[in-house]
Amino acid sequence: MNPATVNDRLDQARSCDEIVAAVRAFVAEMTADELEGLPRSHRPTEIGDRVAVVRWALQLSKNVAAANQDSTNRELGERVRDYFAHAARRLATLPQGGTT
Repeated sequence: MNPATVNDRLDQARSCDEIVAAVRAFVAEMTADELEGLPRSHRPTEIGDRVAVVRWALQLSKNVAAANQDSTNRELGERVRDYFAHAARRLATLPQGGTT
């Protein structure tokens, strides 16, 4: 995962739908090893709409720091947390109209 590319997708998004699509793509690009390296409570699933993105951002912000992980998995958890926080901030800047 190239952090610049995935963050660029969020920054270039013009709608809630585009942000949700970018988040789905981010999760889809994670390898099985990366997903398995995260505690179950930190594995984003069911990204159906903007509410799910914000819910995951909040859950990850609360739980990543408390997780007992080795440094590699902690860094991955922090990267995922930061990505979802960025997505939630972007969603806050957009009108809430639309389907998501």
